[in-house]
Amino acid sequence: MQVKIRPADRHLTLVETKAAPSASGSLIWNYLSVALLGVTGLLLNYLVALLYDASALGVLNQALAVFVFAGQLASAGIGHSLLAHLPKDPHSSVIVKGALLPAFLSAVTVSTLTFLLAGWIGGALSSPSVTTAIYYLVPGIFFFGMNKVLLSVVNAQNRMVHFGMYSVARYGLLLVALIAVISQHFPGNTLTVIFSLSEGVLFLVLSADTFVSLRRRTASAFSDMPHDWRLRHLVFGLKSVVSGLALEANSRVDILILGLFLDDGAVGVYSVAALMAEGFLQMIVVVQNLNHPIVSRLHAKGRRKELETYAWKVKRLTWVGALAIGSLAVVAYPSLIELIFPSGAYGASFWPFALLMAGIVVASGALGFQHSLLVTGFPLLHSTYICGLLILNVVFNYALVPTYGMEGSAMATALAFVTTIPLQHFLFRHFARIKL
Repeated sequence: MQVKIRPADRHLTLVETKAAPSASGSLIWNYLSVALLGVTGLLLNYLVALLYDASALGVLNQALAVFVFAGQLASAGIGHSLLAHLPKDPHSSVIVKGALLPAFLSAVTVSTLTFLLAGWIGGALSSPSVTTAIYYLVPGIFFFGMNKVLLSVVNAQNRMVHFGMYSVARYGLLLVALIAVISQHFPGNTLTVIFSLSEGVLFLVLSADTFVSLRRRTASAFSDMPHDWRLRHLVFGLKSVVSGLALEANSRVDILILGLFLDDGAVGVYSVAALMAEGFLQMIVVVQNLNHPIVSRLHAKGRRKELETYAWKVKRLTWVGALAIGSLAVVAYPSLIELIFPSGAYGASFWPFALLMAGIVVASGALGFQHSLLVTGFPLLHSTYICGLLILNVVFNYALVPTYGMEGSAMATALAFVTTIPLQHFLFRHFARIKL
């Protein structure tokens, strides 16, 4: 994604034009990570469906929903605080070090609680296999929570080439772990160990990166202010952690509610459509990540008009791109599914996929700035915004799933995406005083 800059808008280049030479590299690496995510997701679903069965696929995706939700909680929202504060002083060791201890304690606490609650979660879903799958996820929850914080450091420093490279590494490691585990004939309910293995290796890499980054510390009146950054990060994080939890729940609530009304096999079929749509959504997440440091920096400097101009340009490009790529994806989906799953067992996932894609495309422009309230210093308002979307999604799913099954879940989730548009406009205009 490139925005054509007029002379009057030259300040809108990535971080005062310093990052402009690397903008194309940022896009290449970040979209490469999206492509690898898609390949990994396809292979994961394909190999599990081929070598195991739909029930194993359903167990995997239900456990993964727990993993992502618990991993978000494990970070305690501290990564959000880094995204809001670090762009003002990108290489401040004071700001970064202040985030590490509270993040570590939170990750240990949440991973321990997840282990203790695994039996209860499996019982609620009437699936002992889910309990076993969660046990194998517990180490990964700790690493995932820490990695969210460490990746936020890279994102806030606007090192988007590195951010993309680490995202590529995450999915590459996951793919390697998947092949290794399957080659060792692990039972279906233990395949979730791949997330613990891949996140553990990524944690080592990101820890080394953070150490090197801290050595390039810059002096700044902002970071040298007499703040206890550990407390400041924790307070900001706790205000925003609800939004992170709600956002992750919003992306998985359809699978969880579907699991309450339908069997593991039906959840497995739906999860194929959900995973494909999630891969498409990650293209918009790239836009979000590229926007974070720019939005935070422009807002901090009081350049709201310039921020609004930048936002509308990016939104228009996002809408056009999403419509074109989304339309092609829906047309190609039946042939792709038939090619991957020739048995025809997953053909019923077409309409859920089409409905999910419609919702994402319509809301794509707004979704590109979904976290802008957060990075501009409104964590509670952002939490209210995301919680509102989650509540609507839950209500829609409970209303439609009992009658329409998989298609009902997809319709409900698509409607929740679309409600992003008016709600975002209202909150930005009336509270943040920004016309996005």
